[in-house]
Amino acid sequence: MMTAMRILPSMLAAGLAALPSAQEVLTPERLLSLHRAGSPRLAPDGKHLLFTVTTPDVERDTSATGVWLLDLTRDGAEPVEVGAGHSPRWLDSGAEFVWVTDAGLRLRNLLEDGPDRVLPVRGGLGSLLLAPGGTRFAFTRNVKLDVVVADQNKDLPAANARAYDDLMVRHWDRWRDGTYSHLFVQPLLRDGPTVDLMAGEKVHTPLPPFGGVEQIAWSPDGKELCYTARRVADPEQSTDSSLWVVSANGGEHRNLTAGMPGYDLEPRYSPDGRWIAFSSMARGGFEADRVRLFVHERRTGENRELLPDFDGSVHDVTWSSDSRQLFFTVDWRGSTQVFRTPLAEPEAQQVTRGHRRQRPCLRRARAAERRRGMVRRHRRQAHHAWIVKPPGFDAKKRYPMLLYCQGGPQSMVGQWFSYRWNFHLMAAKGYVVAAVNRRGLPGFGQAWNDEISRDWGGQAMRDLLSVCDAMQARDYIDERRTAAVGASFGGYSVFWLMGNGGDRFACMISHCGVFNLESMYLATEELFFVDWEFGGPYPDLCTNQHPRHAPSTPMRQKSGRLRRPFAPRTPWQNAQRGQRPACASAVAFLA
Repeated sequence: MMTAMRILPSMLAAGLAALPSAQEVLTPERLLSLHRAGSPRLAPDGKHLLFTVTTPDVERDTSATGVWLLDLTRDGAEPVEVGAGHSPRWLDSGAEFVWVTDAGLRLRNLLEDGPDRVLPVRGGLGSLLLAPGGTRFAFTRNVKLDVVVADQNKDLPAANARAYDDLMVRHWDRWRDGTYSHLFVQPLLRDGPTVDLMAGEKVHTPLPPFGGVEQIAWSPDGKELCYTARRVADPEQSTDSSLWVVSANGGEHRNLTAGMPGYDLEPRYSPDGRWIAFSSMARGGFEADRVRLFVHERRTGENRELLPDFDGSVHDVTWSSDSRQLFFTVDWRGSTQVFRTPLAEPEAQQVTRGHRRQRPCLRRARAAERRRGMVRRHRRQAHHAWIVKPPGFDAKKRYPMLLYCQGGPQSMVGQWFSYRWNFHLMAAKGYVVAAVNRRGLPGFGQAWNDEISRDWGGQAMRDLLSVCDAMQARDYIDERRTAAVGASFGGYSVFWLMGNGGDRFACMISHCGVFNLESMYLATEELFFVDWEFGGPYPDLCTNQHPRHAPSTPMRQKSGRLRRPFAPRTPWQNAQRGQRPACASAVAFLA
């Protein structure tokens, strides 16, 4: 897997560089047309790499995903398209692989000529995992268990009315439709039954809305699976997911993490079968707690935290082939780095260092200059920010500035290349971008991360203003042409800055930003989030968090200065437009 991580950037560059090169800088059209590579899978013998490429069709507003194969034994080899589909997986031999298509599971042998084998899977495939030995495979599929309005009114088959008597009614952008994601097992190379391991249960694996195949794992002997599920009475109020094991033939489900109230995720069996590594959060109800590294000893049932004193969150855990070490990634000081720890004497050891130099993969494109900066912040301490300068930057000139306000509210500003909030695209228009790792963002210790909860309009906003002031003092910034931009909590930040930023900003852009805290609480499905962030249920919100942290209060005070006022929508109006509840989108120019 580590080899695949090193190969993917060069593979991306090779694939994207073939695009037309008439534009000298990145444009929205070029950004939207970029091919998107992902899902790298290295063959067991290390000789081939499978990956997917998603090709957009901008004019039709669609995209198509296909599987590609790269021969790593030949220098300069070009990737070869395998066919339409997704989720490629290798069999143990390294000579055969499968991938998911509309027709079902397709199998190909690199050493044999002839047509692919196609295994139809009734009802479709979600997350896909091949069992060790290649005789079976596991997958997820939605199973309908709840009665909906159309079921109760057979004479109205086209009815689209919805009726609910419990939360969650809608999770992020998906209505609850009466289905649950279940885990199935089916033979791969022979006939046999498909077994629903969660038959009849109103439980999801992986966890919606963002969980994937990383939340499920096969044991090395192929006899059992470990998966993540939240079997609680009120999932809208709890982050108490647990790790469960079940025989691949079906039967009893055993909870490995009972009594651990936070998220328990991403099980990883050791190659020797003795251990299951997993990630866990300590505090129930807090979705952004420190992610701890645990191992479960299968023989004794003991769960042990390996790095209790490590002040970072562990992701993407991978075992070494000898089961003696664990590798993992950590958001670390504005970038993502690889760490490792020995199992016998645990210690977090940093494997990679530094920051990658990032350039869009377009021939002859003039790239923005993106550098890590330490900017003086509130209380006279240095503050981390990514400073992105326009192509052809000249320090003797003066440039307009965008203060980028990150969402989350707990999500680090790192070295990602986004197709939405793209710093290269912003800089290509001639702006200097200051992307601030303000209070509440991971990568700088859990205490720093915790400081935003129940203080949305407090220290995090002062961090943004401190960096804005420091940047405006630089000779190459035209302080009269400064804008604040952001989405979600970043949009909240923009609304808050409208009422509290003084005369710093000439333009404010808020996308789906939280404007009214009471409205947000009453329209939010994940009650654990608002309960934690605002210090309790609705009455406590009104008492503790309003009016000090509500953008609607300072905005009312400042509305006379808006040259182009906006009208935040009610939750019902947002729902009618398909937007997130209690959010408003606005562009305002200040006099």
